[in-house]
Amino acid sequence: MSSILTLGRTVNMTASVTTSVKRVNLRDAAGVLIILVNSTGTTPMTILESNAATGGTNQACPGIPIGTTYYTQAVGAGVWTSNLTTVASQITTSINGAGALHAIYVPAGALSDGFSYINMSHATGTGLLILGDLNVQRAVTNLRDVTA
Repeated sequence: MSSILTLGRTVNMTASVTTSVKRVNLRDAAGVLIILVNSTGTTPMTILESNAATGGTNQACPGIPIGTTYYTQAVGAGVWTSNLTTVASQITTSINGAGALHAIYVPAGALSDGFSYINMSHATGTGLLILGDLNVQRAVTNLRDVTA
């Protein structure tokens, strides 16, 4: 059986370390899957839209209203549980520990006109920002900087 490397073909990614804000540009992708891992406290993961790589204007993303579906996977589990946001542009990290996962997908169409960046931050967890459905396939070493 053979397989094809998805990095560069269908996805690109970066990480947001604990307490830092990481911005990704959705110009080359249909959306971003944000995975929060290893959170240790019941604190919000905040997701904002931005209009510049350096921040510019940051605001709640209108495409993540109250009632948006996100998913969790408990430590030691292999199945996902569906949840709904209770605050716009935020996920409350209800499960915690090494290996606990939270996931939300933000399509590029969820951003306001003039905004092309999504950023996320969390007080105790690390975020993986996986840009998916790339517009153009590239060799991994030729992928554009997702933060520029």
